[in-house]
Amino acid sequence: MRRSNLMRALSLALTAALLVTVAAVYAQGGAATLTVVNYVGNELIFTLDGAESTVPAADGDRPGQLTFDLAVGKHEYSGVVPGGPGANGMVELAAGQSFVLGARLDRTAARVSPEGEVIEEPRDVLVFFEASLTPPPPAAVATRTPLRALPTDQGALVFDNYIGEELVLDVQGTIYRVTVDGRLQIDLPPGEYAYSASAGVSGVSGTATVVAGEYTGLGFSREVLPQPTYERGKPEPTKAIPRLFVSAVDLSAEIPE
Repeated sequence: MRRSNLMRALSLALTAALLVTVAAVYAQGGAATLTVVNYVGNELIFTLDGAESTVPAADGDRPGQLTFDLAVGKHEYSGVVPGGPGANGMVELAAGQSFVLGARLDRTAARVSPEGEVIEEPRDVLVFFEASLTPPPPAAVATRTPLRALPTDQGALVFDNYIGEELVLDVQGTIYRVTVDGRLQIDLPPGEYAYSASAGVSGVSGTATVVAGEYTGLGFSREVLPQPTYERGKPEPTKAIPRLFVSAVDLSAEIPE
């Protein structure tokens, strides 16, 4: 009886020692994690080393996530958007590594022959990329340059750029540049002034009146055109030039004292 109990105790001790050894080896090798972040806008079917999972869609402004605990080494994966495109790849994880894999949809450009015929329509493609779980810093709030006090017996033309790219101005033959979301104040004697403005392929021209002691605000924006429709085997659609719009800007609340 005592011998039986002794053998049982030895067996339990050996088993415990073996488990400790395995745990120690595993800890020494180091586990790794893979977090998939879904920016697709729909759920993502994700297959990792042959096992299929679903990465949820975004919840409000938060993209869907799914984390896997993995052994070190290489792991093959693939993903597909239900009813949409798919992609695959491989990630190699080191001991203790936490890798973040983002998934998003991009859209390819149409392919057009030298003769101007569409040979491939634009299409959605699934793209995997290295991402981060750290949220980006908040975007800086754009603030426009405060108005300057006017010289005696002069007024000002104030140009505000709402276009999203640099605005080039020609005022009475002098060239100025207004940065993105920027402002340009030009102090001038009273009178009528001709100007032209351009951004990319878009342009507009007009005249503005300067009154002594007053600020004349002009805001520039650009037309947003619908995406052209490409059809395989048909001519490439003509690219329209978006118009620039000029509108009066009320500067009464910004006038310096």
